Amino acid sequence: MPLFFVAAIIGWFLARHALKGVEEVTQTAIEISKGSIDKRVEVKRRYHEIDRLANTFNDMLDRIQTLIKGMCEMNDNVAHDLRSPLTRIRGIAEMTLVGNGSMDDYADMAANTIEECDKLIEIINTMMDITETEAGVSPFKSENLDIVELILSACELFDPIAKEKEVQLITVLPDALVIQGDKGKMQRLITNLLENAIKYNKHGGTVTISVKQD
Repeated sequence: MPLFFVAAIIGWFLARHALKGVEEVTQTAIEISKGSIDKRVEVKRRYHEIDRLANTFNDMLDRIQTLIKGMCEMNDNVAHDLRSPLTRIRGIAEMTLVGNGSMDDYADMAANTIEECDKLIEIINTMMDITETEAGVSPFKSENLDIVELILSACELFDPIAKEKEVQLITVLPDALVIQGDKGKMQRLITNLLENAIKYNKHGGTVTISVKQD
């Protein structure tokens, strides 16, 4: 009988000691729910399962905090990048309405508005993709891609814009170069780089795109 009580006391003590780690995780979750997103569970290397739970919980919190930080930065970037297209849309609409324009003028206004809206959607989608990728929540679809083909397609797409600004596009490319990557993300990367290179170039300048295997 005395051995039973001794075993019960020892079992109670061990269970309470083990559950103390779970209690710390719970308390940390409560503090985070109140706004302390920097709070983490201290790993004291007591029991393997408790330490594993604490490490997993902390990793999850790090991922969430990275996502929140990325979303805040994205909001700032979107607010900055949306200002110019929205100003242009307002300017186009205001000029058309004030000028007593014809139906052709209103048609041009509608076309320009659609174009600017497409740019806004592209900006938002790009920002979201960047944020999700940096936070590690965006799936990466790896496949064989010919990066030369993607670059030539992008050059063909932006050639009219380059000619309008009298910017010469120069390509130094092999016949083909196959890499592993996500096609959608690579296309967005190339088009963003090419668009900025033309947009911020001087009138009559050049843009050179080259690819080599290293």
